Amino acid sequence: NKEQILNFNIRVNYQISHIDNEQLVPVNNNKNGNYYNILPSAFMRYNINRNKNLQFNYRSYVQLPSVSQLQNVINNTNPIHLTTGNPNLNQTSSHHIVFRYSATHKDASVLFISLSGSITKDYITNHLFIRSRSHPIFNVINVPIGSQLSIPENNGNSYQSRCFITYSLPISYIKCNFAVDGSYQFTKTPGWIDSLKYTSDQNNISCGISLSSNIGPKLDF
Repeated sequence: NKEQILNFNIRVNYQISHIDNEQLVPVNNNKNGNYYNILPSAFMRYNINRNKNLQFNYRSYVQLPSVSQLQNVINNTNPIHLTTGNPNLNQTSSHHIVFRYSATHKDASVLFISLSGSITKDYITNHLFIRSRSHPIFNVINVPIGSQLSIPENNGNSYQSRCFITYSLPISYIKCNFAVDGSYQFTKTPGWIDSLKYTSDQNNISCGISLSSNIGPKLDF
Protein backbone atom coordinates (compact mmCIF):
# COMPACT_ATOMS: atom_id res chain seq x y z
CA ASN A 1 0.00 0.00 0.00
CA LYS A 2 1.64 3.24 -1.13
CA GLU A 3 -0.15 5.23 1.55
CA GLN A 4 1.54 3.29 4.35
CA ILE A 5 5.13 4.51 4.50
CA LEU A 6 7.55 3.78 7.32
CA ASN A 7 10.58 6.00 7.87
CA PHE A 8 13.06 5.38 10.64
CA ASN A 9 16.55 6.38 11.68
CA ILE A 10 18.79 4.86 14.36
CA ARG A 11 21.99 6.58 15.40
CA VAL A 12 24.70 5.96 18.01
CA ASN A 13 27.10 8.72 19.08
CA TYR A 14 30.31 8.22 21.02
CA GLN A 15 31.05 11.28 23.14
CA ILE A 16 34.18 12.15 25.09
CA SER A 17 33.82 14.97 27.61
CA HIS A 18 36.76 16.48 29.49
CA ILE A 19 36.45 18.39 32.72
CA ASP A 20 39.27 20.57 34.04
CA ASN A 21 38.41 22.47 37.20
CA GLU A 22 41.23 24.38 38.89
CA GLN A 23 40.56 26.03 42.25
CA LEU A 24 43.16 28.19 44.01
CA VAL A 25 41.22 29.62 46.95
CA PRO A 26 40.47 28.99 49.73
CA VAL A 27 42.52 25.81 49.09
CA ASN A 28 44.04 24.22 46.01
CA ASN A 29 41.52 21.74 44.67
CA ASN A 30 41.74 20.49 41.11
CA LYS A 31 39.45 18.04 39.35
CA ASN A 32 40.42 16.65 35.99
CA GLY A 33 38.92 13.74 34.15
CA ASN A 34 37.30 12.34 31.04
CA TYR A 35 33.81 10.95 30.59
CA TYR A 36 33.16 8.39 27.87
CA ASN A 37 29.55 7.97 26.78
CA ILE A 38 27.64 5.98 24.18
CA LEU A 39 24.52 7.98 23.29
CA PRO A 40 21.89 6.24 21.15
CA SER A 41 18.97 7.99 19.44
CA ALA A 42 16.10 6.84 17.24
CA PHE A 43 13.33 8.33 15.13
CA MET A 44 10.35 6.68 13.43
CA ARG A 45 7.47 8.06 11.38
CA TYR A 46 4.65 5.82 10.21
CA ASN A 47 2.06 7.20 7.81
CA ILE A 48 -1.03 5.16 8.60
CA ASN A 49 -2.76 6.72 5.62
CA ARG A 50 -2.83 10.03 3.82
CA ASN A 51 -4.34 11.84 6.83
CA LYS A 52 -2.96 10.00 9.85
CA ASN A 53 0.59 9.52 11.08
CA LEU A 54 2.43 8.25 14.12
CA GLN A 55 5.85 9.44 15.28
CA PHE A 56 8.33 8.14 17.83
CA ASN A 57 11.48 9.92 18.96
CA TYR A 58 14.13 8.81 21.46
CA ARG A 59 17.31 10.59 22.44
CA SER A 60 19.90 10.33 25.19
CA TYR A 61 22.29 12.98 26.42
CA VAL A 62 24.63 13.82 29.30
CA GLN A 63 25.36 17.03 31.17
CA LEU A 64 28.47 17.95 33.11
CA PRO A 65 28.24 19.92 36.36
CA SER A 66 28.84 23.65 36.02
CA VAL A 67 31.89 25.50 37.35
CA SER A 68 29.88 27.06 40.19
CA GLN A 69 28.63 23.61 41.21
CA LEU A 70 32.16 22.19 41.39
CA GLN A 71 34.00 24.91 43.32
CA ASN A 72 33.60 24.55 47.07
CA VAL A 73 33.79 28.24 47.86
CA ILE A 74 31.27 29.62 50.33
CA ASN A 75 28.89 32.15 48.78
CA ASN A 76 27.58 34.36 51.58
CA THR A 77 25.70 36.86 49.42
CA ASN A 78 22.61 35.78 51.36
CA PRO A 79 23.85 35.43 54.99
CA ILE A 80 20.91 33.24 56.04
CA HIS A 81 21.23 30.89 53.06
CA LEU A 82 24.85 30.06 52.29
CA THR A 83 25.80 28.03 49.22
CA THR A 84 28.93 26.19 48.15
CA GLY A 85 30.01 23.78 45.42
CA ASN A 86 30.99 20.13 45.43
CA PRO A 87 34.15 19.02 43.53
CA ASN A 88 33.00 15.37 43.73
CA LEU A 89 29.97 15.83 41.48
CA ASN A 90 29.50 13.48 38.55
CA GLN A 91 27.75 14.01 35.22
CA THR A 92 24.03 13.35 34.81
CA SER A 93 22.64 11.17 32.02
CA SER A 94 19.14 11.49 30.60
CA HIS A 95 16.83 9.47 28.35
CA HIS A 96 13.83 11.10 26.66
CA ILE A 97 11.05 9.53 24.57
CA VAL A 98 8.12 11.12 22.70
CA PHE A 99 5.10 9.57 20.94
CA ARG A 100 2.96 11.75 18.65
CA TYR A 101 -0.23 10.96 16.80
CA SER A 102 -1.89 13.30 14.32
CA ALA A 103 -5.10 12.80 12.34
CA THR A 104 -6.99 15.06 9.94
CA HIS A 105 -10.60 14.08 9.34
CA LYS A 106 -12.95 14.65 6.40
CA ASP A 107 -14.63 17.58 8.15
CA ALA A 108 -11.17 19.26 8.38
CA SER A 109 -10.99 18.69 12.13
CA VAL A 110 -7.57 17.80 13.53
CA LEU A 111 -6.68 15.56 16.48
CA PHE A 112 -3.19 15.71 17.95
CA ILE A 113 -1.92 13.57 20.85
CA SER A 114 1.54 13.73 22.42
CA LEU A 115 2.95 11.44 25.13
CA SER A 116 6.44 11.99 26.51
CA GLY A 117 8.60 10.78 29.36
CA SER A 118 12.14 11.21 30.61
CA ILE A 119 14.48 9.91 33.29
CA THR A 120 17.64 11.59 34.57
CA LYS A 121 20.19 9.44 36.38
CA ASP A 122 22.51 10.87 39.05
CA TYR A 123 20.25 13.92 39.24
CA ILE A 124 21.99 16.91 40.86
CA THR A 125 19.99 18.37 43.72
CA ASN A 126 20.84 20.77 46.52
CA HIS A 127 21.53 19.09 49.87
CA LEU A 128 20.15 21.47 52.50
CA PHE A 129 21.69 21.63 55.98
CA ILE A 130 19.87 23.61 58.68
CA ARG A 131 22.16 25.16 61.32
CA SER A 132 19.56 24.98 64.10
CA ARG A 133 20.03 21.22 64.01
CA SER A 134 23.10 19.20 64.93
CA HIS A 135 25.06 17.84 61.99
CA PRO A 136 28.77 16.90 61.72
CA ILE A 137 29.24 19.13 58.68
CA PHE A 138 29.04 22.20 60.92
CA ASN A 139 32.26 21.04 62.59
CA VAL A 140 33.97 21.55 59.22
CA ILE A 141 32.10 24.54 57.80
CA ASN A 142 31.33 27.50 60.02
CA VAL A 143 27.67 28.42 59.54
CA PRO A 144 25.91 30.98 61.80
CA ILE A 145 23.05 29.79 64.00
CA GLY A 146 19.72 30.09 62.17
CA SER A 147 21.31 29.94 58.72
CA GLN A 148 21.16 27.24 56.07
CA LEU A 149 23.85 25.69 53.92
CA SER A 150 23.17 24.31 50.45
CA ILE A 151 25.55 21.88 48.68
CA PRO A 152 24.87 20.26 45.27
CA GLU A 153 25.05 16.46 45.24
CA ASN A 154 24.15 13.58 42.94
CA ASN A 155 20.98 12.11 44.38
CA GLY A 156 19.40 9.22 42.48
CA ASN A 157 16.97 9.56 39.61
CA SER A 158 14.35 12.10 38.58
CA TYR A 159 11.33 11.32 36.38
CA GLN A 160 8.99 13.37 34.22
CA SER A 161 6.00 12.44 32.08
CA ARG A 162 3.55 14.55 30.08
CA CYS A 163 0.39 14.02 28.06
CA PHE A 164 -1.03 16.66 25.72
CA ILE A 165 -4.20 16.44 23.58
CA THR A 166 -5.71 19.03 21.29
CA TYR A 167 -8.70 18.91 18.96
CA SER A 168 -9.58 21.65 16.49
CA LEU A 169 -12.64 22.04 14.31
CA PRO A 170 -13.42 24.70 11.68
CA ILE A 171 -16.76 26.50 11.92
CA SER A 172 -17.33 27.48 8.34
CA TYR A 173 -20.42 29.70 8.66
CA ILE A 174 -18.57 32.18 10.87
CA LYS A 175 -15.15 31.46 9.32
CA CYS A 176 -13.65 30.50 12.67
CA ASN A 177 -11.59 27.68 14.05
CA PHE A 178 -12.54 26.23 17.43
CA ALA A 179 -9.93 24.33 19.47
CA VAL A 180 -9.86 22.61 22.84
CA ASP A 181 -6.77 21.21 24.55
CA GLY A 182 -5.72 19.57 27.78
CA SER A 183 -2.47 18.43 29.36
CA TYR A 184 -1.21 16.52 32.37
CA GLN A 185 2.34 16.54 33.69
CA PHE A 186 3.92 14.49 36.46
CA THR A 187 7.36 15.21 37.94
CA LYS A 188 9.21 13.20 40.57
CA THR A 189 12.46 14.67 41.92
CA PRO A 190 14.68 13.61 44.82
CA GLY A 191 15.75 15.92 47.64
CA TRP A 192 18.01 15.94 50.66
CA ILE A 193 17.72 17.66 54.03
CA ASP A 194 20.28 16.97 56.79
CA SER A 195 21.29 13.64 55.15
CA LEU A 196 17.65 12.51 54.99
CA LYS A 197 16.52 11.68 51.47
CA TYR A 198 13.00 12.40 50.23
CA THR A 199 11.12 12.64 46.94
CA SER A 200 8.87 15.43 45.73
CA ASP A 201 5.90 14.64 43.45
CA GLN A 202 4.22 17.33 41.38
CA ASN A 203 1.04 16.95 39.34
CA ASN A 204 -0.05 19.68 36.94
CA ILE A 205 -3.31 19.66 34.97
CA SER A 206 -4.31 22.34 32.48
CA CYS A 207 -6.96 22.82 29.81
CA GLY A 208 -8.05 25.54 27.45
CA ILE A 209 -10.33 26.54 24.60
CA SER A 210 -9.78 29.01 21.80
CA LEU A 211 -11.71 30.58 18.96
CA SER A 212 -9.69 32.10 16.16
CA SER A 213 -10.57 33.50 12.78
CA ASN A 214 -9.11 34.75 9.56
CA ILE A 215 -12.18 36.29 7.97
CA GLY A 216 -10.30 38.56 5.63
CA PRO A 217 -7.26 40.82 5.19
CA LYS A 218 -8.97 43.63 7.12
CA LEU A 219 -10.58 41.64 9.93
CA ASP A 220 -8.99 39.01 12.13
CA PHE A 221 -9.22 37.88 15.76
